[in-house]
Amino acid sequence: SDPLSGQDGTTNSANIGATLTIPIYSGGRTSAIVRQNKESLSQARIEVDVSRDTVRQAVTSAWTQYTAAQQTVVANRQVIAAAQLALSGVIEERNVGQRTTLDVLNAQATLITAKINQASAERDLVVASYAILSAIGRLSVERLALQVVKYKPEEHYNAVKDKWFGLRTPDGR
Repeated sequence: SDPLSGQDGTTNSANIGATLTIPIYSGGRTSAIVRQNKESLSQARIEVDVSRDTVRQAVTSAWTQYTAAQQTVVANRQVIAAAQLALSGVIEERNVGQRTTLDVLNAQATLITAKINQASAERDLVVASYAILSAIGRLSVERLALQVVKYKPEEHYNAVKDKWFGLRTPDGR
């Protein structure tokens, strides 16, 4: 007996078909698109590498400036202490007649210069710390907990998107 035959003597059959379209000639278009996409991918990878190197360089530079500023602050503290000690000594020498008032004024000027240099070094330390935060992407209003209104570019865009001309700002000034 035929296995495809039904009990009533009929035959069941089925057909499956598939169509495959392969372009015979595309003028190199397909290959060109593949090459173009590969080159675009390579370019994107290079841009990522350049960005990574730029960030790494910025962080390294900021850290170097920070450590240098720390060392300068420490050194200037010692300079101030030495200048204060020298000023005290010059004042005592003036009191016993060994130094002049001009010597005292020069010692005071040295102390003042040391204090100015210390203030400058402390400023450099703060700037370097902010440069580190900026380089690692953490310099923001939220992270610094600043008590200011956060700029929202979407609001500004919505306020001016239909303005074709004019000199006034969105708030009317």
